[in-house]
Amino acid sequence: AEQNSDSGKALLKTAVQHLETALQILPLDLVAVRATCLADLGHAFSLIGENQSQSISTLQEVIRLAESVNDTFRIGENQLKLAKVYRSAGNTGHALHFAEAALRTYASLAPEAEDELLEVLNFLETVEEKESPQEVFTA
Repeated sequence: AEQNSDSGKALLKTAVQHLETALQILPLDLVAVRATCLADLGHAFSLIGENQSQSISTLQEVIRLAESVNDTFRIGENQLKLAKVYRSAGNTGHALHFAEAALRTYASLAPEAEDELLEVLNFLETVEEKESPQEVFTA
């Protein structure tokens, strides 16, 4: 299993190199294509797991690009991705912040983003369950 994990990471690192090359050669005015490459790059960084700050900064750049062209759906999508990265990095406060931002973003798209709203609500439940102290009952 460890060999599969190592080969998977090697493939992800190769994908990262290709995505970075694509971003270097893509014209700046192809905002949607650049945002897609950046989102994939952020996801790859997250899966590699060696440096979550690269994933975070890449996803933040996707949000900035999406904001520049008023792509509200992409903004919400990447706010949720950021929340998931922060949760996996153990930063519950930031995870909640970005999940709540995604919730507001998707709510602004209602009723077109109902499935996405449910996904965010489910995510928030799992984060808040981990955050809330467990009550201990003694007899």
